[in-house]
Amino acid sequence: MPSYIEEDIQSAIADYRRSDYASISRTLAIFNIPPSTLLDRLRKAKTRKQSYKKQQLLSTIEEEELVAWITNASKLGVLTPLPLIKNLAKEIRANQFVTRLDSLDLPISRRWIDRFRARYPTLETCFTRPIDALYFKGLNYSIVKSYFNGLSEAI
Repeated sequence: MPSYIEEDIQSAIADYRRSDYASISRTLAIFNIPPSTLLDRLRKAKTRKQSYKKQQLLSTIEEEELVAWITNASKLGVLTPLPLIKNLAKEIRANQFVTRLDSLDLPISRRWIDRFRARYPTLETCFTRPIDALYFKGLNYSIVKSYFNGLSEAI
């Protein structure tokens, strides 16, 4: 696994173009980037992410909207299990304007959700557990109301 990220590459390119370092080999040593990667980027080659963009199931905009929906749902306390996310991707895909009719026939692979989560590391997976029966039985309207009344008095 490489020990650099996209920001390192961009910083190295900017520093090299500003002549902050005497040579390209010095820039490579400082940022710990493979020579082929930096040289390709200086020649304006596409990143791996850009190269595979056409092969993605959803466009970048559609994926970002899906991430926004998942984030908003989690803020509201709505569970978004992985099969639901996959079904949402199917729905988005079904509503796409497609120039190639055969691309809709391809099923969504089992590994799509893993690749999607890798592209958006801000999304985290958590495992839920059912509420313990004692907690659930002890929860009733009068207890909750008295708690919030006490809270509002304290505030």
